[in-house]
Amino acid sequence: MTRREVRENSAIFRNYDELFPGAQGSKRLSDHAGNPHLFSVFLDPKKSVKTSGSVSFAFDLKVLVPDYEVDNVLFMQRHYEGGYILREFILVEALPDAAALGGWRIKYGYQEDNPGRPGIGALTRRLDGEDGIAFDIPIAQKARPGVKGTLHMEARPWK
Repeated sequence: MTRREVRENSAIFRNYDELFPGAQGSKRLSDHAGNPHLFSVFLDPKKSVKTSGSVSFAFDLKVLVPDYEVDNVLFMQRHYEGGYILREFILVEALPDAAALGGWRIKYGYQEDNPGRPGIGALTRRLDGEDGIAFDIPIAQKARPGVKGTLHMEARPWK
């Protein structure tokens, strides 16, 4: 699994204006900001320790806000250097299922809500023009300044 960490100088940095150029009211991620590749993971069902043959992994998704501005105003209240606007530990499990799209049934979950159990069934879809499936995981932090988005995941067979 690859990772991007601030302490290893590999994190992805975007400032507010890069993410939301000229936005007013409801903010939406701009197309030019791109969808950065956050990580890769390689799972081998032959090495599964579960009788179901499932493979799984977990990752820590963090949005760090060391110093920031919202609408050209320095956000000083409720701000701690090195704190996070969002931090979610997410679990993903792929279970072999001949009847499922791509032969795998995908489940995910948030450690905070249901520790150790990825119990939410993902809605999978085919990748355009490729062998594999895709699914989305909703991400939200409602406390101001807040974050709301979708983590797009793709799975392909190893060739």
